[in-house]
Amino acid sequence: MERLFVNVYAVTRNYGGPEEGGWYYNAGTPLASIPILAKKLPGHQAGHCGRCDEARKGNGEFCVETPEQYREDFTLEENIEAFGESQQTSHLLPVITKEELEAMIVSLKEMFDDMNWGNIYSVRGGSEVQVMVQEDFAEYWPRENPHYE
Repeated sequence: MERLFVNVYAVTRNYGGPEEGGWYYNAGTPLASIPILAKKLPGHQAGHCGRCDEARKGNGEFCVETPEQYREDFTLEENIEAFGESQQTSHLLPVITKEELEAMIVSLKEMFDDMNWGNIYSVRGGSEVQVMVQEDFAEYWPRENPHYE
């Protein structure tokens, strides 16, 4: 059986640099990582198929279409230009119900509530607890400080 992780982060806003009047970025510090069982389902990569994107949210089923099946009135080349190369892949969904997952997230936010303070978007700063369901164990992000380009 596959697994996903319910990861808890303390998110802060960091100063990136003086360019364009100053810019900031969010950074996450891992607080907890809880493994949960998951099932592997077929589907397209995120952002490449609305039907699969909706299925990831728990609405409907993943499709098994390839680009040449997206639009019957398109040629294969037109489909690839419009939708990209075949983005067929597998996706993991939690085995627990949506309600159980939501209850777990609420519980974790309550458990780490003392890490919330201020407002991360204020000049005074702050820390905000965020819970994410991810395929990997929690780790600091971003891995490198971003650079203004």
